[in-house]
Amino acid sequence: MSERLSYSNEIYDQRDESSQNQAETVENADQTAADLSVKALMKVIRQQSGEKRRIPSDETLKHFTTGEYVPEFIPGASKGQLPPKRIRETVEHFLNHQRINSETDSQIEQYSEDEILTAASLLEFLSSKPGKIRRTGSTYRNESYDTKILETILPHIHENKPITLFGLSFSPKFRNPDISDGQLRPDMANYLAMSNLQQIARGANMIYSGGVDLCIGYEGTIYRQLGKYNNEDVDGTRKEIIRLNDEAHRNVYGESSDSPNHVIVEDASALINSCLLAEPEDYGEEKWLRRAARKRREVRSRYELGQQVAYQEIGDQEVLDNLDRDGGLFHRLKDTIKGLKAQKEAMLFDDSLTAEAEADIDKKIDGLDVYGELESWKKFYLTTTSPEMFGDERERAGYAQRMAVNYKAFNEIKYQGGVHANGILGFTENPVAITVNGTNRKMNIQLVPGWNYYPHHRLTARTIGKNGQYQWTPLMQKEMQESDAVFLPQYVGEHDYPFYYEQLAPVGNLDEKTSMHAGVQILQSENGQKYVAKTAEYRKGGNHLLEQIARMRRMSEAGVTIIPEIVDANVKGDRIQYLLPFLDGESLDGNMFDGDPIQNTEAALPILLSKLSQELWAKGESRSFEHYFSDHHLSSVEKGLDSVEKSENTLLPLSDSIIDIDGKTQLNLPTILKILSGKRNTLDKSFATSVCPEFTHGDLHFGNIFMKDEDVQLIDINGNPNRDICSVDFELSRLMLSYYRQIIRDGEYSVETDEDGNDRIEYTERGKAILDARERLFSYFKRTKI
Repeated sequence: MSERLSYSNEIYDQRDESSQNQAETVENADQTAADLSVKALMKVIRQQSGEKRRIPSDETLKHFTTGEYVPEFIPGASKGQLPPKRIRETVEHFLNHQRINSETDSQIEQYSEDEILTAASLLEFLSSKPGKIRRTGSTYRNESYDTKILETILPHIHENKPITLFGLSFSPKFRNPDISDGQLRPDMANYLAMSNLQQIARGANMIYSGGVDLCIGYEGTIYRQLGKYNNEDVDGTRKEIIRLNDEAHRNVYGESSDSPNHVIVEDASALINSCLLAEPEDYGEEKWLRRAARKRREVRSRYELGQQVAYQEIGDQEVLDNLDRDGGLFHRLKDTIKGLKAQKEAMLFDDSLTAEAEADIDKKIDGLDVYGELESWKKFYLTTTSPEMFGDERERAGYAQRMAVNYKAFNEIKYQGGVHANGILGFTENPVAITVNGTNRKMNIQLVPGWNYYPHHRLTARTIGKNGQYQWTPLMQKEMQESDAVFLPQYVGEHDYPFYYEQLAPVGNLDEKTSMHAGVQILQSENGQKYVAKTAEYRKGGNHLLEQIARMRRMSEAGVTIIPEIVDANVKGDRIQYLLPFLDGESLDGNMFDGDPIQNTEAALPILLSKLSQELWAKGESRSFEHYFSDHHLSSVEKGLDSVEKSENTLLPLSDSIIDIDGKTQLNLPTILKILSGKRNTLDKSFATSVCPEFTHGDLHFGNIFMKDEDVQLIDINGNPNRDICSVDFELSRLMLSYYRQIIRDGEYSVETDEDGNDRIEYTERGKAILDARERLFSYFKRTKI
């Protein structure tokens, strides 16, 4: 090694200082990670490995769509087909309503039975399949509700005009790392929601040829403060929602279809300016903000009144806090409101209810109602945040209080007043108000089939159900972290962030534990692709895995092609984990000694060494330094010396300084190690002027090499910083040891001691062939001067 060219002392000094600084940084980061939380460990992984952005794949979302919804009944589709009973009853109830009211209200339009049948069929379709088309159960519909919906859509049907269903939804994800891992942009949940809306619109347009549009008002701008979003978060999410909607339309109708897109995404902030202000000259953000500020002040005043009433009727703040903690606050508020209503009825009954008393009781009831509602929303907003987003808990609680007031104020404005006296619905004539949160006062539309409230704010996972089948599931990041399952982030289409997470199924173990206390498990994706997961507790081998991750990623960035790329690295509980692609076949441990080891060595080694030279050792140069041997190798010598001194091996007398093997007197292993330990100064000088490869494996035995024809892959890269500067000679010595390792492992030898105390090793025929193959390898090294 010392024959190779050396750098100048100036360059050596710079590199040595840089190397030591880097080592100190890593050591400090590791100590910090050991003392801090699991989240700190994840930060260390990213800092040390230089987490890189994934290259988006060409994969599209066309394989992931929700199921089609075919209406049960389409008027006129089949002559003589009798409408289902529910539709017939809806038509009958509306006709009765029409006959009764037409006598007193001349403005009521007399619609034909065909038009009413179409309207009732449309209502039935949009109210069918709970959990898929609509969110709530079957009990919310009644004659009054049906009549209200039919009266809204029949004028459109009468004039064959499109019907618009409008509601607010979507925003950037919650910034809380326990919910979204800090990922704000849309993911598979948003796409599945758009796909489902496309299927609903498609079914509705089968019933009504005049057209049914599902219009979604993007609420990201309205709730900008919700997750402390900036303009990039809000605008980027809106653009991505629109793109996903277009993608869903293409996937549902086909690339070549010219069918119009009946799912429309509007910017709700623009609708606010155009719809919620009474006069055209009032349009503008400034006017809207003043109106919203007045409403917020009003809401706060009503909340404070409700709080005072709660103090009087229930108890002080400590009592209210205890009730809230135990889950009984809202029941007590309801009981108090019932009591006030009963008081009002009693006063009305005995004719003692004055206008002032009635107004006072109504204000108290409203105040308690607002107080309870805001307390509920405060709890919700606390779940959307994390302590890391605020200076302290007081600041966090204040934020939740403000957001609850903002939400209540906006809700009281958005569906009243405005140009058409219809609030934010005023952007179009007679729209049907829809909701995605399950209220029974508007038409329900389900975003993602089978999912609960706010699915698009969580992460989306492809999980394995109890029946062993894959299914879509909304999960919080915390749920993934606490699960024993392994979730692989998937990058789809143009997205450079995880678009969804796929649960990998365990299909076997390579070894229960490796030498560094790490478990190695084989996992498989839904499409059958296999991975290897390597996991270790942080304080038991996890630090070594952190170092492996960092080193392998540096090698990958430098263009080393014969190591598998790390698919993912993660922290789960107190465990470090990373994933690699599964390599088919056997390592050279099996292939090299299966059959003729001499022939296998002569065939494989030239190819292997060529690959190692070109694809690993030639990827840059490093330099040893003054105390290279002492700092990097002496610890291994001392560890070996300590090990043999404690060994109880009866095959060889390790206590002797010399040993006779096969009739030759040789230095015993402890003697060699003692000599090496005592020659540290000499060895430091010998190694100090050497140039080494920038990258080496560090533990290059045959078990860590996979080879098929001319394809070579190295696994289990040694991440120990002491191996950062390593000679080619050291790498080759590990290859040489692989032969002895195989002989010992397979028992291809025996040791006999004669009467004079001389030890003789007898090798089996296969053992002799393995030794011969080793000599061939050594001769190849000398001939090629590697």
